[in-house]
Amino acid sequence: MPEDVKRYDFMTLPGSITRTDEGFIEADPVVTRMGVFSYRMPDGTVRKEFRSDAEVFDQASLASMRMIPITNTHPNDFVTSANVGSLGVGMTGENARRDGENARVPIKVTDEGGVKAIEGGRIQLSLAYNCQVERKDGVFNGEVYTHVQRRIRYNHLALCDKARAGAQATLRLDTQDAVMVETGHKKSDSRKETKTMPDTVKLRLDSSGISYDVPVEVESEYATIRKDRDGAVTKLAAETKAKDELQGKHDALTAETEKLKKVDNGSAIAKGVKARVALVEAVRPMLSKEDAKKADEMTDAELRIAAIKATDDKFDAKDKDGKDRSEDYLAARFDAAVVTFKKLDAAKKKQGAAVVGDGSGHTDDVPDLDKLRQDMMDRQDGKMKPKDKDKE
Repeated sequence: MPEDVKRYDFMTLPGSITRTDEGFIEADPVVTRMGVFSYRMPDGTVRKEFRSDAEVFDQASLASMRMIPITNTHPNDFVTSANVGSLGVGMTGENARRDGENARVPIKVTDEGGVKAIEGGRIQLSLAYNCQVERKDGVFNGEVYTHVQRRIRYNHLALCDKARAGAQATLRLDTQDAVMVETGHKKSDSRKETKTMPDTVKLRLDSSGISYDVPVEVESEYATIRKDRDGAVTKLAAETKAKDELQGKHDALTAETEKLKKVDNGSAIAKGVKARVALVEAVRPMLSKEDAKKADEMTDAELRIAAIKATDDKFDAKDKDGKDRSEDYLAARFDAAVVTFKKLDAAKKKQGAAVVGDGSGHTDDVPDLDKLRQDMMDRQDGKMKPKDKDKE
């Protein structure tokens, strides 16, 4: 009984490809042929299957090759309407036809990733299809086969690197799937077979320094693994450095916290309270009765500004740029205002005592308070630092 299976065949994209104005790639390649094909089975064995001209060039078979998706390497399974949007990089054309023992179909690759893959050397074409395989021995052109393919129906055409099974190792094959392989033999004109060795390269392992002859696919895979490993090592080193830096900052903050826990803040608090009480007591006599009641609720800066205005009603707490006066500026003006207030207060008391004392009302020896206030303000301004006067 014939069995339904999946197959993956390979051909080479011709050199006559065209780049369109839009950046697409077009070609009219041979995508398959009649003849005996070798397939590597999932168990590692190789069997030969015959694709007759009657089956390859059957109208239904050729029709299934028309307008099918082109993918960038084979996906894990066949292309469907559910995944074609993410897998497709182009399409085959409608003119699928026979060309001698070959079958041709136009292709157009429109996706940028597919175009770059072809330009980078991915020029093998691989048809994926369903077919029925029947056990039947025979010989075609001197080549023995054990099975024949029937009812060939194509699903997609893939861009691949090499027409060898090794390059298709990522395919997820079930028990009936197989990949076409090169058997390493070519027929001569005398029908004798000569063995052709696969392409190999020298692979040197970093640890040993010994070189090995390996297929190019193995060397390519090893290079990818080594690149991934080096990237992981670099990333780990960067993450370790960042972790060490964070640990250092954490340890420093922990040490600082422990140090602060041991500091006795009692004396500093007591000193601050004493300074605040002294400020309130110094300013309170300079304030109006209404402001004096609110003295305890005022900030240090508000207290100093109120005291300065008590001796200079033209004082502006903002500088010429509209910014708040600095604490150093306010402290200097406040100290001068306190001195001025005390002198004015003393002069005022002396004036009052003189008027009351002799009963004559003469005030020749009594200071003129307004003049005294102005003189003190002038001296107060004269003592200001040049940089503070500039701020005025």
